[in-house]
Amino acid sequence: MPTESSGAVAESNRLNMIATVRAALGAGTSTRSVRPIDDSYLKAGRGMDNLRQTGKLFGVDTLMLLSLDQRFRPEDSGGVVRIRTATGSRDVNLPSQTVLTYIDVVMIDLASGEAGYTRQVASELGVDARTWADPRLRRQAETDATASALEKLRLALATDFAPKKKK
Repeated sequence: MPTESSGAVAESNRLNMIATVRAALGAGTSTRSVRPIDDSYLKAGRGMDNLRQTGKLFGVDTLMLLSLDQRFRPEDSGGVVRIRTATGSRDVNLPSQTVLTYIDVVMIDLASGEAGYTRQVASELGVDARTWADPRLRRQAETDATASALEKLRLALATDFAPKKKK
């Protein structure tokens, strides 16, 4: 989850991402068990074999990968920034003096190797260059932008995984 422009994701943000997914997937059902798996078990570039081995180790048949990237555009005019997440890189147009927090979710069925569910959420927060230059204010801006993106993720997952009402 670390990015080159803003350092590693704070542990509190990582835990909040896990809690958001756990709450959405576990709501209203006793048939789903949601367990966080530390990302140290997932080796970059090792593909489905690594994911299946990790799934077997933890006794799961589906993995949900979460990734977060955060970028800041300090220039006077907007432009394209490259976001790097679990599903790859993509270019995103970002207004000037804006913090972008981008969360990518992909659910992988380990038996088939297919991504059955994907969701991306983004949050933009205007931040002036002076605020960004101050480490304390910068951390607060990153935290606020991440909290906004996590709320969007919570709402999206709550909708997408809402228990089906019986007719």
